[in-house]
Amino acid sequence: MRSCLFVLFLLCVLSVHAQNVKADSLYRKCLHLKVHSGINKQATIQDYLKSDSLAVFLFFTTDCPVCLSYVDFIQQFSSNIENKQIPFFLVFCGNSRFGELKRFKKRYGISCLWLEDKHFDLAKYLQASTFPEIFIFDSRHRTVKYHGKIDNRFERVGQRRNIVTESYFQDALLAVLNGNSLVTTYTPPVGCFIEIPE
Repeated sequence: MRSCLFVLFLLCVLSVHAQNVKADSLYRKCLHLKVHSGINKQATIQDYLKSDSLAVFLFFTTDCPVCLSYVDFIQQFSSNIENKQIPFFLVFCGNSRFGELKRFKKRYGISCLWLEDKHFDLAKYLQASTFPEIFIFDSRHRTVKYHGKIDNRFERVGQRRNIVTESYFQDALLAVLNGNSLVTTYTPPVGCFIEIPE
């Protein structure tokens, strides 16, 4: 009986270790994703993540109506967060069309950082599921402090509120910055499904 328990325990330890090794490998790949800033053409995520800082990632696509309804949020938030020295990244997954993305940014006057997650490495690491889905990432502990909806603008796809009454993301960010415990760490995102290849 004891030997069976020991074998089960050893299998659990080995499984956890294998998962940690896989996560570490994926994290290192994510650090080398190219960031488009308009200034440094060779920049990667690693250049922006400080060992003790936060970062915000917003998974986004230009062909999802729910995403496009948040262009105003991106415009306002990206300029405000620069003052807090927290990098804010728009994340485009798969084989995005580079020229189309540049035109999109120019059309709406969006100046934030953006990156192409061509092989879905960041989506896999953060376990993103939806466009749009926002993440507050703590780079010191490699943990997600909050992810999900930006606010309650959409109850579900096609059902939009006239007035936003809950700002889940901004409330979470303020709590993290003030060192307070989070009331909500996750709200199910609403939008277009991210199809991550196997």
